Amino acid sequence: MLTVMKLERKSFIARVYKRFLQTVLQDKAFGIVLRVLTAVKAPEVDKCVKILDKNEQDVLMKYIYRGFAEPTEGSSATLLTWHEKLLAVAGLGSIVRVLSDRKTV
Repeated sequence: MLTVMKLERKSFIARVYKRFLQTVLQDKAFGIVLRVLTAVKAPEVDKCVKILDKNEQDVLMKYIYRGFAEPTEGSSATLLTWHEKLLAVAGLGSIVRVLSDRKTV
């Protein structure tokens, strides 16, 4: 019985550690994406959005909404520009897919 409990505890610790690493990687990826989005000049945003496929547009929308949820100084105006251009290309379906998807970025 003790062996089973030890294995369950090790398994639990492994799952917690794995989730921690996933969170750290997601946070780093979000930081990189936010830096890229803020580095792109406003006139170039439309071109950048148009070259993305449907799935990439949805992932970008996820990052934009995460940026809205965790704003940094000066990011809101940039994210609104990206959101406007992305919405014009991807449509409302992108927002619905992003809000109903359980996977986060």
